[in-house]
Amino acid sequence: MPRRIPLPHEVHARAFTVGEGMRLGLGPGRLRGRDLQHPFHGVRAAGVDLDVLSARCAALGLLLADRHAISHATAAALFGAPLPSPFTAPQRPLEVTSLGGGRMRRVGVRAHEGPPDLPVVRSPWGFLVVAPATAWCQLAADAVSRRGLLTHADLVAVADAFVSGRRAYGDRRTDIRCTVSDLAAAAEQHGSRRGAVALARALPHVREGVDSPRETLLRLTIVGAGLPEPEIGLRVVTADGTFFLDLAYRDARIDLEYEGDHHRSDAQQWRHDIRRVRALQEAGWLVLRVTAGDLASGPARAALVSQLRRHLASRR
Repeated sequence: MPRRIPLPHEVHARAFTVGEGMRLGLGPGRLRGRDLQHPFHGVRAAGVDLDVLSARCAALGLLLADRHAISHATAAALFGAPLPSPFTAPQRPLEVTSLGGGRMRRVGVRAHEGPPDLPVVRSPWGFLVVAPATAWCQLAADAVSRRGLLTHADLVAVADAFVSGRRAYGDRRTDIRCTVSDLAAAAEQHGSRRGAVALARALPHVREGVDSPRETLLRLTIVGAGLPEPEIGLRVVTADGTFFLDLAYRDARIDLEYEGDHHRSDAQQWRHDIRRVRALQEAGWLVLRVTAGDLASGPARAALVSQLRRHLASRR
């Protein structure tokens, strides 16, 4: 068996075009080698995890002109949006908008058309991506056309994530993608196109300082039941330290904490939670710890709301 021609170091662990491979001395037979991945027609990759969205987009980016921008759910996911799994599955086509018309025709791509002045940003990989606020508006259109896959709570959670970023330390945040004003401006530019009603419904519920999509769902559940809206990220100083509460009623001294699975699987987080609850209780706070089960169904949410309503009444 003939020895396989080694790949040039220039294309190790990245995607490259067939044309680039040929310029580096790889013939047609070598470019058909079983050790090479074929993410798109005309593109090869070596040692790349194509289940990672950014890697797939970087591979496709080699084929994109400056009138093409990654868009819709693909763009939102690149910006870290907490999307339902059907929108982030590795086998899902990447979404591309052609600015000024002329849809891209390529297997593995879901093509769209957009105006030439659609707001875009340049990604770290070189290709264009629609601006985060624009991607949010495009998601609203998807929420209408793909009923059941993207809910009102999902749309608010994405916007919350974009304007909140992530907590780095204390109340300092990083990776903020846009502002509420940016979302409002994008929704106005979106006009009356498909998704406008979903945007108008979601925008008043967008809040800064949110730490997770489940926290968004918890807040929307509470407000939807007619209870007062809790404060987000309230800073509380206790004898045992300073804490930032997920959702809180300052006057009633009630703290609602959403706890995902990592709160029980991470030993350090678990010890921190115990210390936190003890400190808040000693300071006179009632801590209600909420899990996925409390939000999993209508009856479960109703029971949670009923409990919170009783506590609000008794502590005021």
